[in-house]
Amino acid sequence: MSAVSRSTTVFVPVAAVAGMTDEAEEETALASADDLTELAAAVEDAGTDAELDAIAARVADHREALEATDEEEEEAAALLSTIEEVEAAIADARGPQPAALVEALSDLATTTAETRWTERGAPAVVAAVHEATAAVHEAVPDAPTGAPESVTAATETLTETADAIATAGLDVDADRETLTAVSETVATLEEALEAAEAWADLQKHEQLMAEGFYDVLGHYKDFPPELSAVRAWEQRGRVDMILLAKETLQSEFMQDHCMAALTRLGDPAALDALDAQLQRRDKAAIAAIGRMGPAGAAVLETLLEYADTDSDPLLQKVTFEALGQIGDAGATQVLANKLVHGPAAVRPAAARALGLIGDPRAVAPLGEVLADATDPAVRGAAAAALRDIATEGALQALAAHTDDPVPVVAQHAAAAAAVTTSA
Repeated sequence: MSAVSRSTTVFVPVAAVAGMTDEAEEETALASADDLTELAAAVEDAGTDAELDAIAARVADHREALEATDEEEEEAAALLSTIEEVEAAIADARGPQPAALVEALSDLATTTAETRWTERGAPAVVAAVHEATAAVHEAVPDAPTGAPESVTAATETLTETADAIATAGLDVDADRETLTAVSETVATLEEALEAAEAWADLQKHEQLMAEGFYDVLGHYKDFPPELSAVRAWEQRGRVDMILLAKETLQSEFMQDHCMAALTRLGDPAALDALDAQLQRRDKAAIAAIGRMGPAGAAVLETLLEYADTDSDPLLQKVTFEALGQIGDAGATQVLANKLVHGPAAVRPAAARALGLIGDPRAVAPLGEVLADATDPAVRGAAAAALRDIATEGALQALAAHTDDPVPVVAQHAAAAAAVTTSA
């Protein structure tokens, strides 16, 4: 690196930087441009890391003095810029450091493992890692060799290569040539991985095309074509393709259609993919999970929390319906509480859910509501639920209301009475 061009007056002599005495250090004053020019020249002449350490210490003294002074802002900024140039020159002169190379290789291993590579990108990654680790093996014989056959194997080889360099005991002075060779190999590998095709490099339609999403299309009438593809995959029951579209196409229009398709299919294969939406209290996700039936019990605890504590009536009604469709008796108590003590807006939904679950323990609260409630919607839902449960106790409780003034209650009661009479 060329010396910093400044005037020739020297305020602090630095001809023997590495051997400066304590007395010379005590005489250090605020840096001048000439001091720093001399230090920059000393960097070029330094032959060992120890000599560079001594120069770096002198530069640090100048930085400290500059930061402690009341120098004019413009002049101080110019001196600081020069100090930074000298510090950069020192870093360049030191050459590759073993620890930095280990860190760089470890970072590349992480990149290789965590990146989603395309079908074209993966072979390029494997080939680049093979070439790089073979080159490192030539410079550091203890480093691994061999040809990885997959991205996973390539990642392991990079990690082993980093470990080999870490334990090789390379010296920045004695092994400078080796370290430089490894550094150049690492830089080449970085460029190769950057050039390899990753999934994120593709446009959204290219991602879908790469996964065969459009293969299902022949002649289509819906626009955009992605909608036709989602509908075609729904007909084939391919949850994976609908989830792919949902993940890739972020427009509200396509998100709504993907969620509708998942809800109609009710396939438990989508449960894990919907978890993030469930945690955000997304009503569409809850409805889709309800359609999965008993498989939805995997998230029963979360649904019960929403049913019991959430203050949004719309969310509670969707959750109640999902709990009813799942059919797990573990929801009976929460739903019974909401039936008896909940807001008027959600009580009918609680009754319908209890009817779907069919737990005989719900007969008593449903009968109580049927006898005491005044809201026709609540009483009608309670009557329907008792008829759905259809145990002897449920039918007897319902049959007592054949003369009820609410027509829907009377109809259910008459049906129950007919069953109990014939029995």
